Amino acid sequence: MAKFYLGMKASLPVLTMMESFNRSLQAKDQTVECMIQCAKILRDQLTQMRNEEDFSVLFTRVSGFIEKIDEMEGFCQPRRRKVSGKLGSGFVAPEQTVEEQFRSQYFAAIDSAIVNLDTYFSTTDIHKYEQIVNMLITGKVNVAVVQSYPELSDGLELELQFFHRQYLSQCKPSLEQVHTIMRDMSHQVRQMFPWVEPLLRLILVSPASSCTAERIFQCPSKNQNMASKHNGTDVLK
Repeated sequence: MAKFYLGMKASLPVLTMMESFNRSLQAKDQTVECMIQCAKILRDQLTQMRNEEDFSVLFTRVSGFIEKIDEMEGFCQPRRRKVSGKLGSGFVAPEQTVEEQFRSQYFAAIDSAIVNLDTYFSTTDIHKYEQIVNMLITGKVNVAVVQSYPELSDGLELELQFFHRQYLSQCKPSLEQVHTIMRDMSHQVRQMFPWVEPLLRLILVSPASSCTAERIFQCPSKNQNMASKHNGTDVLK
């Protein structure tokens, strides 16, 4: 019972942060850029929780609570290894205390969460979408990314530079700002940026909050077909 109670108290902060992360990903206005930022924040918080002093405080509080409850059994002491008969008699003192034993398990759980988080965001194509966002807000073309999308023209570099100088040079650009600028443009003006619009559309048809996001991130080429099914007005709105 004591082990169960300690596990619940120790896992509650981790589960709370994971639930907050999950809710943020389900937001209707969530973007890939924001999703990556949220993942970095979660990773930092998990890393900070991997702290011996904090766990010691938690273990002390749990132990004190258990001592006050008569019906709750305390922690089982680590098993002591019996000394070989050739060397004498008795038992060898345990290598770990009860606190150290549970602390190693607690750290292992946090490490597992961090590794899974890092693995997901490094082995999928999510960062390719982040690179597309960087192209939009900096006006600088990433050749490797452009080559992945046949619908993007070689003239994209000049067009991005023109768009950036005209609309984003006087402020700190963001994806939301680029979206707003393109959305508020008249159809005639938007025709001046025939390659910036598909680039923005590739991001807008990749919802981080949808149940199809996993499939899209694993196969970005599917976005080419998705983007072609939408006209500029519908997607940008």
